[in-house]
Amino acid sequence: MKEKEELRERKVALEVEWKAIMEERHKSMKKWEEQCRILKQLGEKKKDWPKKPTHMSKKELTALRLGNDSLSSQHATQTEADEADENNAEERSGFRDENGGDESD
Repeated sequence: MKEKEELRERKVALEVEWKAIMEERHKSMKKWEEQCRILKQLGEKKKDWPKKPTHMSKKELTALRLGNDSLSSQHATQTEADEADENNAEERSGFRDENGGDESD
């Protein structure tokens, strides 16, 4: 009986974390769309635009929180590569978020 309660609590925590991931995804998409809009106005080629933001799939999150850990290391590697691509795109466009200092209008 205790195992069922523990599993239920872990699933509730998983759902809360998933909602937070999706909220962060929404913010990232808005930022990405704004960057693309600015780059379009500047006449940058689409191939030089930043890649669309990614997020962990719910399947990966479930595996990480409720069991199999191999998917989490795969996602961490992909996330690091995506962040490097985003930083390179920001340097080319002169656009930085509120943490970076400069922000082109």
